[in-house]
Amino acid sequence: MDPQSGVRVYFVNKRLSRLKVLWWNRNGYCILYKRMHRAVLAIPSDGSGSPALKIGTRSASRR
Repeated sequence: MDPQSGVRVYFVNKRLSRLKVLWWNRNGYCILYKRMHRAVLAIPSDGSGSPALKIGTRSASRR
């Protein structure tokens, strides 16, 4: 995985209440940190039970 290829890396805590997104910008790395107070994140499942999940940019973008 080449960080400068435009890939985004997502980190979610066990409670699904915090999210970190790491990606490469032309000037360096960018990080977004989101903490949910009353909501939890809905993470899509790949069915294998693996803690690592690969999602496409279409799934990760705003709708």
